[in-house]
Amino acid sequence: MSEGQLKPAIVLKEAINVGNTEAAVTFSICFQQIPADGAYSLFVPGPDARNTIQIPLGTLPPTSKQSIVSFQVRYPAQFTTHLELSYWFGTTIPPCCGKIDVTVSATVEKAARFQEHILLERSMPIQ
Repeated sequence: MSEGQLKPAIVLKEAINVGNTEAAVTFSICFQQIPADGAYSLFVPGPDARNTIQIPLGTLPPTSKQSIVSFQVRYPAQFTTHLELSYWFGTTIPPCCGKIDVTVSATVEKAARFQEHILLERSMPIQ
């Protein structure tokens, strides 16, 4: 299957704003009750190539209940970008309780302590 072959079953497009401090940003995608024969794409432009996430057509790790993929990048203060996530069904249709959870968190250093802030949380049920 190529990315342009079929319309994705799920598409998520969200803006991401880091805030006032440089941050290590983690993008976590949790596929719950999603068969491993599906595919996803992820694109998050960064300030440079090293901090850009581009998965044109990724396969899910084999699992029976839950798969998590995670990416970490560094963004400068006041950086704004967007996340584009698409998911395509494989030959196995997910059960009615399947869902995809997306969490974007930023870890910043303040007064020699690290603080984590949630920038985005979305849960998308498979229907």
